Amino acid sequence: MSRIMTTVITSLLFTGMSLAQNTSASDQETIRLLVQQVKELQEKVKTLEAKQSDSEATPAAAYYFPAGRS
Repeated sequence: MSRIMTTVITSLLFTGMSLAQNTSASDQETIRLLVQQVKELQEKVKTLEAKQSDSEATPAAAYYFPAGRS
């Protein structure tokens, strides 16, 4: 009897785990949209980091004092 119960419980657990892994079309669409948003945000971060590194490369004094004047 114990072996039969163990087999039944194991079978039910495997069945439950396989059902939990199935995704519906709406879930797949949500995941696709989230991936797209993450990619867009990563591109924005790269752009902002590039702008920040460009501004750090230029000395602050260059913005306040005209070139060529003493």
